[in-house]
Amino acid sequence: MKIFLQQVFDDHFFHADPHPGNLLYREATAAELQQTQVTKEQQHQVGRVTVAYQKADSLPPFRLVYLDFGMMGEISPELADGIAQIVVSLVQKDPYTVSRTVLAVCNRTVDVDESQFTRQLAQFIEPYLERDLAQIDLTTMMFEIMQLCQTNHLQMKPEVTMLMKAFGTLEGTVAKLDPSVSMLAVAKPFAMRYLKQHLDLKTMATEQLFNVVQTYQAMTTLPKRVSHFLDGLLNGEQRLKLELSDQQKILHSLHKMVNLLATSLILAAVIMGSSIMVAASHEHPAIYHFAVFAYGTSLVVILGMLILGAWRRWRKK
Repeated sequence: MKIFLQQVFDDHFFHADPHPGNLLYREATAAELQQTQVTKEQQHQVGRVTVAYQKADSLPPFRLVYLDFGMMGEISPELADGIAQIVVSLVQKDPYTVSRTVLAVCNRTVDVDESQFTRQLAQFIEPYLERDLAQIDLTTMMFEIMQLCQTNHLQMKPEVTMLMKAFGTLEGTVAKLDPSVSMLAVAKPFAMRYLKQHLDLKTMATEQLFNVVQTYQAMTTLPKRVSHFLDGLLNGEQRLKLELSDQQKILHSLHKMVNLLATSLILAAVIMGSSIMVAASHEHPAIYHFAVFAYGTSLVVILGMLILGAWRRWRKK
């Protein structure tokens, strides 16, 4: 798993089909046992003297060899940033950042209601965020997020889809060897290290300082702008337009409620009128039969409405 994550976050070029048949495990040779790997490297300038420091660790006594490179994937550094941000946001239990990052790694087929997608994604991943990292099935969660994206007219970029497939294949292989290993727990340090390595603190500080100056300038003119806006409202020069979230759905529901209420009132009036006519028209057979027919028709309509409502609720389930 560490080798695969290194391919994703360091090389941006990964094996996209890591099933057991494409992984060869062998013991290291005597010469390979003498090899080391640099795990930490630092360099400091002291006057005219450059001091370099390296820490090397021994490699494990085995080698893992990838086979069959017919299916390989490549991601851009920007996309690797997004994937790392998704992993870190999941670890930090930040659904808002997860949704913003998912939007960044998707193509939009039509106009997307971002606020609606953010709410739906937050509701979806909330049960996952309540679990420990070892209990989160990262692959299953990501594929369900992809389905949610499709529902909201979002399409995962092809390289992300290939990466998710590779994640799923590798996680299935690892689960056979050790079911207790969590893909998300292993990916967390890689993602954290990747983001730290790619943070440009000087640029970030400059951007934040510029934002602070802009905010201060805007705040100084805010009272005057609010005053002008209120004066425009009072004079009729300005209009305030409010739009409810999911306005069309709300109006459709209200329309159905009004229709149902009107139908119910009409049926209630027919039933009451028919009952009065039945009670008072025993000596007039024509009126009596008409009243009974109207009463029976009302009951049939009510029964049909109940059956139709139950059927619609059953279909939604």
